[in-house]
Amino acid sequence: MTQNSKIYLITGAPRSGTTVIGEALIKAGAGRELYEPMNVAVGQKTVRNEFEIPNAAGFSEKDFRNLVQSIREKKLSPRVAFSSRKRNSFFNRTRRTMLAHAWSLRERPIVWKDPFAFFCAPLAARESIPAIISYRDPLSLAGSFSRMDWFPDVADIANRLEHVGHEIQPEIRKLCDRAASSAQRGALLWNLFYTTLWNWLESGQDLKVIDVRMLKIEPVRASEMLSSWTGLNVRLPSADGTSNLDVERLPQKAHIKNRSASSITDYWRKILTENEISFVNEISRTLASCYDDYFSKPSELNY
Repeated sequence: MTQNSKIYLITGAPRSGTTVIGEALIKAGAGRELYEPMNVAVGQKTVRNEFEIPNAAGFSEKDFRNLVQSIREKKLSPRVAFSSRKRNSFFNRTRRTMLAHAWSLRERPIVWKDPFAFFCAPLAARESIPAIISYRDPLSLAGSFSRMDWFPDVADIANRLEHVGHEIQPEIRKLCDRAASSAQRGALLWNLFYTTLWNWLESGQDLKVIDVRMLKIEPVRASEMLSSWTGLNVRLPSADGTSNLDVERLPQKAHIKNRSASSITDYWRKILTENEISFVNEISRTLASCYDDYFSKPSELNY
């Protein structure tokens, strides 16, 4: 692959809509999928930590540039490791797409879908890789983590963020050390991710951000934004408000097809307890309000 081949990075917090956006770009003719090469369990062998943060815990900016170079030169080397989440060690989506990319003969643009690359987004932009970041409201994200029973190591992420100079509110820092439920950890991950993103936006980083709710509620506007940012003819399906899926019976799997807008944005009401809802609101209300204001101003979205 030549140095000028196009790569699109789609990142954001896990469960924030990165897969839906990535698949929309592929359908628009972007080319080949590269699925989570920075997944520490099954991705590139040089990845050391879950959610790498440049210049923390042995992962440097040079390491990220080398990863980008490996993508461009089709020299990726996926890790083979057994997963506690019953992910097939040899035929998982990450390994399949990494090997397909390495063995491909046709030169096509790459849709790099990877929430684990979130903290590297500004570096990607500096490498001339358009970085599109998905945003999801904190209650929906916490509800999704609860449904999936995911327990991210938010204390480790907070430690590494502080190591590279990010300021974390003292109360948030304490909560990261003692959060017990998956919903609490999901809410804290939301805070760490989207506080960092907000700081990037305020400092003028060249990043594009889209609210995942728009994909279902305003698909025409969302399509226009994605098309403007990528130069592709993105056409998201029209919202019809229907789904055969019962919100109360969503399976415990990451990617569910043909979901209605309400099953994406409202099912947290069926999952989170009153105490969990209070917890999420307490630590996220102010920042979530800032994002609501941000998305209400088209001039802020750069399209």
